[in-house]
Formats: sequence, C-alpha cells, structure tokens
Amino acid sequence: MLEEDPASDKAQAFLDRWLALGKSTSGGDPEIRAGWMREWADRQNSPALIRKTRALLGSERVIKFISATMKVHMTRPAMWNFRDYYQVWAQVLQRQEQQLDPPARVDHLLARIKLFGNIAASEEGITKSWEDRRNWPPILRRSMASHLRMDFETIDKVVEFIGKAVAHRNP
Repeated sequence: MLEEDPASDKAQAFLDRWLALGKSTSGGDPEIRAGWMREWADRQNSPALIRKTRALLGSERVIKFISATMKVHMTRPAMWNFRDYYQVWAQVLQRQEQQLDPPARVDHLLARIKLFGNIAASEEGITKSWEDRRNWPPILRRSMASHLRMDFETIDKVVEFIGKAVAHRNP
C-alpha cells in the first residue's frame, strides 16, 4: 500500500479500515486514541526496543502514508463540500460582473438556486458532524484545535455551551 496513490479508491478503502480498526481497538474511547497520538508525537522518547521495532516495521513510512490518505479524505466532496461551494460561488460572482443576455441570466439564476440548495443540504451534515465530534479522527481534532488555537476539550465545551444556548432560545 505504501506505493499506492493516497487519492486512489484502494488507499481510501485502506484508510476506512484503518480508522475503523483504531475505533474498535480503543473501544471508541477518544481518550485512548488521544493517548496514542500523544505517544506517537513523543516517539523519540520511547524505549529503545520500541524505537528499533518501529524502525524495522517502517512505522514512519506507514504513518506518513496514512496522513497523506487522511489529507485526501478530508478534502473529498463527500467529506467536506466547502471547496465546491466556494468554486460555485466564485462562478456566480464572476457572472454577476459580466453583462448577461437573457439566457445567461437564467443560467446565473439556476446556479444561485443550486448553490443555495447545496448549502441548505450541507447544513444538516455540518450539524451532524459537530454532534459527532467526539468520534472525529485525531487528525481532524488536531486540525480544528490548530485553526481555533485551543485544545479540543475547550472546543468541545464551547460547542456544548452554544448548543445549550440555541436549544434554550429555540425550545
């Protein structure tokens, strides 16, 4: 698999199996998975026997491959459609800047309708994703923590607070 293209269906199927194995091995406990990530991040301080075993197994190459497949996975439209929306939105704005004849105006309107429909449909997916954040793969947790410049536990508490506030406001 290490020579496989990370974007290939075969590599993505491997990633799905890898993530499922990690989840089942940890019993779905995010703290166990977080511990694995902390241990990996501090691997230079592992006992010599473990470092030697990892070197023999090629663990660095394996993790590099898994990271590459995860990056592809996170940018696929089925996972996160934001890039598609931005591209469609850019096309809509570009058309607005042009003088449009009547048929082009119809196309422009249809593109806007499609864009807004896609956004409305994705809102449910985004909400479900946040509700399932405790099952996010470690790379997504780290990425979110990095973007928001806080640890994931704090992010989780903020999201819980916002959820309670919204539920209280809209009973």
